[in-house]
Amino acid sequence: MGHRMVLFVLIVGLFVSQNVLHAKAAPEEKPKTRENTGVKYKKYLSGSFNIDEGKIGVEEGYIARDVRERRPIGVGKEFPKGVRKLYCFTRVTGARKKVYITHVWYLNNQKAATIRLPIRSSNYRTYSSKRIPPDFEGTGRCEVYDSEGFNLATMRFKVVAK
Repeated sequence: MGHRMVLFVLIVGLFVSQNVLHAKAAPEEKPKTRENTGVKYKKYLSGSFNIDEGKIGVEEGYIARDVRERRPIGVGKEFPKGVRKLYCFTRVTGARKKVYITHVWYLNNQKAATIRLPIRSSNYRTYSSKRIPPDFEGTGRCEVYDSEGFNLATMRFKVVAK
């Protein structure tokens, strides 16, 4: 019985030491910032979005050719050269009081427009539009910011000759 006990202790000791040797050290705590608080990213047709629990977020966002009855029409990432106007449609959730978001339009990395929009409920659809110059060809985007300047979403698009 003594040999069995010694063998048992050796096996258990080996098992425990293997698990201890392979255990990972706890990660170092970082101060909480918006960058490391578990912001979730959702992918949609026209962009990526940050949704942070307990704050406003963009649930849906699209670049479209029109908006009718608060719905985007002609959603896409690529539009033909000569398109006269594009719309940035966003559905914002999480507002507990009237707040504002800002749509910032860029054409070929040049800021083209800044539009401040009110959000009046916890599930609110809104949009802005941008006239596109007739000879414009290239890339564009509409960035959505909360009132603190935090980027909530970016919808990218191209205008190409067809």
